[in-house]
Amino acid sequence: MNANIIDGIIAEAQPFLALGERLSFIYNNILSSINEQSSKSTAMILETYQKVDFSKGSSINSSINKF
Repeated sequence: MNANIIDGIIAEAQPFLALGERLSFIYNNILSSINEQSSKSTAMILETYQKVDFSKGSSINSSINKF
């Protein structure tokens, strides 16, 4: 990495502590919200999937069978 970039992101005095703080912030604030949104989306997809009645066949299956 370019030294100028590193100096701008991580404090020189305690680089590992500063890096740990940044990674902790990302994990606690950003990734947790992404995981929460993903869980909600997955639950919604599963709920929708369970409501579909596959026993009657879909319009695509009906069209293919007619062909």
